[in-house]
Amino acid sequence: MSYPDLILLEDYNGDWAAYINAVYSSYISELVRAKLNVFSKPLSFKHAPATDGKGYAFWHAVSEGVASGLEADRIPDLRRCERITWPAHMIATIRDDGSAGDIVWWRSPNKPKRIIIWIKSKYYAVILEERETYWMFWTTYEVNSHRAQTFAEQHAEYWNL
Repeated sequence: MSYPDLILLEDYNGDWAAYINAVYSSYISELVRAKLNVFSKPLSFKHAPATDGKGYAFWHAVSEGVASGLEADRIPDLRRCERITWPAHMIATIRDDGSAGDIVWWRSPNKPKRIIIWIKSKYYAVILEERETYWMFWTTYEVNSHRAQTFAEQHAEYWNL
């Protein structure tokens, strides 16, 4: 299965401002304006509080939290930035039975209103949270090998595989 092209910093000659603006533009066009649905409910995005004119959910999708827990202290993650268009592809691909080949999903055992959508071969995950009438886009991140093992176990347990 192929995935959307990565958005690479080197394609912007290392110009961080131009790069993050391009990543944000892709996020808006591929995710926010795409009007995606998850299991018959629309996908929504938290915009406030914005940072540098870019929405809250965007920063969660392209940066890592830090010990302080402060939004302003989050650290941009190039791997997350590069893959910002992948969540739309992943969301459009999942099926009710929890799998679409390499892309699988399940409800988080610790936060049952959340689902984890995972590309197993690419070690990349998207987290969504279910609300009464819609789904909230929560975050994305690369999955390390330890978490991949945990994810595989959680997926198997959820679907009784």
